[in-house]
Amino acid sequence: MRAANTKEEVIKALEPTPYKDEFAGIASLVLQVVRDPKFPKRREAQINFLGNSLAGRGLISPRR
Repeated sequence: MRAANTKEEVIKALEPTPYKDEFAGIASLVLQVVRDPKFPKRREAQINFLGNSLAGRGLISPRR
C-alpha cells in the first residue's frame, strides 16, 4: 500500500480482501494517512497508526 500513488492503486491493492468495497470510499484518506510525516517505520506500528487514523473516517486528523 505504501507504493500506491492514486486512489485507484489503493483500491487495487485491496482487491484480494473482502473489505475492498468498504475501503474504496476512503481510499483518499488511506493515501493521506500513509503520506503523513509521522507515519511509523516499523510494520506493527504502521498497522496500528493506519487503523487508529482510519477509525475517525476523516473527521479527525490522523492519529488524533
